[in-house]
Amino acid sequence: MTAVVLATAGYDHKIRFWEASSRVCTRTVRYPDSQVNCLAISDDKLFLAAGGNPHVRVFDVAHTQTSAPVAEFSHAGNATACGFCRDRSWLFSSSEDGTVKIWDLRAPPRCKTTFSCTDGKGDAVACHSACLRRGGDEIVSGDDSGRVRVWDVVADKCRETLRPADDVPVRAVACANDGSFLAAATRDADVYVWRPDDSDAHGLDHIIEAAHDAG
Repeated sequence: MTAVVLATAGYDHKIRFWEASSRVCTRTVRYPDSQVNCLAISDDKLFLAAGGNPHVRVFDVAHTQTSAPVAEFSHAGNATACGFCRDRSWLFSSSEDGTVKIWDLRAPPRCKTTFSCTDGKGDAVACHSACLRRGGDEIVSGDDSGRVRVWDVVADKCRETLRPADDVPVRAVACANDGSFLAAATRDADVYVWRPDDSDAHGLDHIIEAAHDAG
């Protein structure tokens, strides 16, 4: 296994693996029934997760003889983000169907947990982004209602909800590896950055306004 695993995908229904130093495509995997919206590589670089519409599929990186997925999971809409926990025992994914799901990789396609993203009326809203926090103890999601939610994976509940800007959809979320910062980008192109306090509740640290053209 090389030190670097570089993979790309998109609307051409293909996942491509590249040798980064030579820019040579070393492998192509077909994703025939959907575009690919997101990719994630496990920490040990042995498996790749790809999210499309409505599937999330896991592929073996090391064994190139087969292009068939080793596991497959389904949402009811576009998958928007995915990722592995550190020990690769489970996979998370978010979707436009308004859910963040945790899938048991030891017993696919079993769904261990479903977190629901809703608006103030309790109606489902599209979840546009999700990421792991603190090595997998928490998942952070951003959705169309303008909420950033911190989901406690162990307790199976939402631990905290942040509102960067009322009713402005959150397009992307990201966390520092050590959990020291949490960031969210909104449809208005503003980036909000929070820092946790001693109780691990997040207080707004600063805002980067109009980081890009709105959209």
